[in-house]
Amino acid sequence: MSTPDELRELVESYLAELALTPELKGLEESMRDALAGGGKRVRPVLCLATAEAAGAEAEAALPAAAALELVHNFSLVHDDLPALDDDSERRGKRFFEDVVDFSDLKHGACAACHSGPMLNETNQFAELVFGVPKGTRFQSIGISEVNSGQNLVRVFLFKSHDGTTTPVASPDPGRALITGVAPQDDPTVENVNAFKTPTLWGASRTAPYFHDNSAKTLEDVAAHYNLFFGITSDPDGPGGPIPPLLSLTPGDQADIVSYLKLLK
Repeated sequence: MSTPDELRELVESYLAELALTPELKGLEESMRDALAGGGKRVRPVLCLATAEAAGAEAEAALPAAAALELVHNFSLVHDDLPALDDDSERRGKRFFEDVVDFSDLKHGACAACHSGPMLNETNQFAELVFGVPKGTRFQSIGISEVNSGQNLVRVFLFKSHDGTTTPVASPDPGRALITGVAPQDDPTVENVNAFKTPTLWGASRTAPYFHDNSAKTLEDVAAHYNLFFGITSDPDGPGGPIPPLLSLTPGDQADIVSYLKLLK
């Protein structure tokens, strides 16, 4: 029986002289570079040791051992390539991670309102930035304000704590119709034009979306959030020279949709 070091030497020699298919063309150098990293060669060594234990010559198993090492090296390269490893679902997941990350506002952006076991309540980020108590289940995300469903807009009158009356033009002022809270008394927007945050579990099966059914697909949902983030994170408002702090590229929107489809 050969020692592990002896088997490793066999593997190294075989790999160094291994002829690669000419179809690789310019990729051959890259493949050889990946193989040249060395290492313990555990997989091919175990393959050769198994062959010897079964009564065969180690050299006879070198093609199989080399194949194992090639597949292993491919997996290592695969893990290091963002285009392959960071697939759409994984990129989309970052938007829903319950974090406070001021260095990257996209990280956890959707979790601000979709945290907790059912993914339907606000988190610490919303509390720190907007003063919305953690665990809040009602929020306005601009559905009535944008009114992309082009529903009839009416004027609703709300009486504030000081007795003054404030008109609110809206197709549906949401929770405020029940609570009677006026805009002046609603600094965290939990009443006026606010609606109950739904769970995201099974979202791919619950179209259409939003209280007015204005989003027919998850793609429509993601497009609305791009608009919503653009409005709420714009330091100097629409038309100002400073761009929004948070906007969703078409790729971001596609990644969000891909992740939502995983939530069965």
